[in-house]
Amino acid sequence: MTLARFTIAALFLSAILGMAGADESRAAGALTVPLRASETEDAPVSDSVQLYSKSHALVIGNDAYTGTWPRLSNAVKDAQLVAEALEAKGFEVTLKTDLKYRDLVEAFEKFFLETGEDPEARLFVWYAGHGYSERGEGYLVPIDALDPEEGGRFRRRALSLRRMGEYVRGADALHVLAVFDSCFSGTIFNVGRAKPPAAITHATTRPVRQFLTSGDAGQEVSDDGTFRKLFIRAINGETRADGNGDGYLAATELGLFMGNEITNYTNGRQTPRNGKLNDPDLDRGDFVFQISAPAQSTVTSAAPAARTGGQNMEMLFWQTIQDSKIAGDFAAYLDRFPNGAFAPLARNRVASLSTPSAPAAVANRAGDALRDCPECPELIVTPPGTFRMGDTDGGGRAYELPDHDVRVAYPLAVGRFEVTVAEFAAFARATGYVTGNECYVLNGRKWENVTGRHWQNPGFAQTPRDPVTCVSWDDAQAYVGWLNRTTGKRYRLLSEAEWEYAARAGSTSQYAFSGDVNDLCGHANGADRGTRFDWRNSNCTDGYNEQTAPVGRFAANGFGLHDMHGNLWEWVGDCWHEDYRNAPANGAAWTTGGDCNRRVLRGGSWDSRPGNLRSAFRVGDRATARYNFIGFRIAREL
Repeated sequence: MTLARFTIAALFLSAILGMAGADESRAAGALTVPLRASETEDAPVSDSVQLYSKSHALVIGNDAYTGTWPRLSNAVKDAQLVAEALEAKGFEVTLKTDLKYRDLVEAFEKFFLETGEDPEARLFVWYAGHGYSERGEGYLVPIDALDPEEGGRFRRRALSLRRMGEYVRGADALHVLAVFDSCFSGTIFNVGRAKPPAAITHATTRPVRQFLTSGDAGQEVSDDGTFRKLFIRAINGETRADGNGDGYLAATELGLFMGNEITNYTNGRQTPRNGKLNDPDLDRGDFVFQISAPAQSTVTSAAPAARTGGQNMEMLFWQTIQDSKIAGDFAAYLDRFPNGAFAPLARNRVASLSTPSAPAAVANRAGDALRDCPECPELIVTPPGTFRMGDTDGGGRAYELPDHDVRVAYPLAVGRFEVTVAEFAAFARATGYVTGNECYVLNGRKWENVTGRHWQNPGFAQTPRDPVTCVSWDDAQAYVGWLNRTTGKRYRLLSEAEWEYAARAGSTSQYAFSGDVNDLCGHANGADRGTRFDWRNSNCTDGYNEQTAPVGRFAANGFGLHDMHGNLWEWVGDCWHEDYRNAPANGAAWTTGGDCNRRVLRGGSWDSRPGNLRSAFRVGDRATARYNFIGFRIAREL
């Protein structure tokens, strides 16, 4: 969360609670912050916590490039100046310059996996040097990198953002912020506007992994030191980056400030990006700097000091909400700026987005249908319950064992259908997200990665109501992140246990409807009699041969969910494990141990044999994999 104004009374109270020693804490690399009772602007300070016990920074500058990569002039200088600024703020700084590939990997692994073992520390990374984007993936470029034209040889000697994602996940530190003075895109982060500045509350203290880049994919980033200058001024309190003037600069505030300033300085040629890791366990807190002094507004106002903010604050607030679908965001703007420049538009948005008051709210009941926005997937509430997970019939695979009891002790809103082409298109339009231009499709009898195949052109005709395919696990996570930002709700992929519980819907047979393969074609789009596969189900025809069917064309299961068998394999949240030994028994996603570069897929698809359509069957694939038989389904916590 970003931060709200801090009144004089609150500052006095925080001093009583331990903030008087802020300078000494900063010198030791620790930081103590006041916590407000709620996120409202005038909420009282309820507590004071030591947010960090230590502060560590890894600062890298690469100038001495060789081969086809042009030398840089200021990356090392920028790194040295950033290191000095961070040391002055109490960080223990490791400065590295002109790193080759092996040295770059060693620096990151030592920093995140060894220095990052302290769960009460914060980690900061500054990287200045070349960056590169290819097929939706971003890379940090060491000084001995090869030409990207060399394909796989280049990728072996450059550090992908996906690997950076592994490093930041591997650290035990509370908060991690990585700033890249480079341009590239990548799929491990949610990119988008932050919410309007709010107060430091307990939410701020939750784990988070954040990033900021000086440019986007395909942009030429200036090597003139401007990004570095603005960054140092921001963390020293010499600018209006602390938009709410409370004396603390959150990473979300920093991202908004750097994005606006650099975009303006370059007339739009360079557009910084900021966001959080695509991980529901690591995207809830906010990295915090204590700045030297709260930024002072130059706008004269008759309002009390705690209510000022001026045109800069109003513009910042409006930019964060202008694309929102939540009426409360615009109501909050009107509360704060009742006579603001955008007040008439805000009133119109409140009126258009508001819905009539509903009768007294009742708890969501099993079977209730929900939809949070016109473009959002329809959801069905599933009940709590216990079930037997895995191969209970004795004819399955080793990785479906041991079968075990799982208790899903909570209701969950599950997608009635797999996410459709139309729903994914709404996300792509709103965010500009690009999945890439390659997908594995069936070419004769061989699966091949074909350029020009993607979710809009998967190799067979689709309607807007067909399930979206040629999407990776990372693409699914990006979609979930957009739903969360758009609705303010908590969407995610199902865990593997939740998925099987929802698929079985109270049944104990191979399939939710029965154990008879002769009945499959009325309930699932699989490899039927009309396909050319040797493993096809020759007992029946489902009518769709070797392609997807529009969602909802087959009978629902006992929970009211469609296509839990067939149509497309569905990504779930778990890392791949070879069997169920030590698997969670509470419905949670299994994200420790195993192979987290591979993720679990459930349900089978239009090319699956009957045995692979069973409720218990499971496979795993690379999180980056895109096939025209893979899609996904989402869930929302209640």
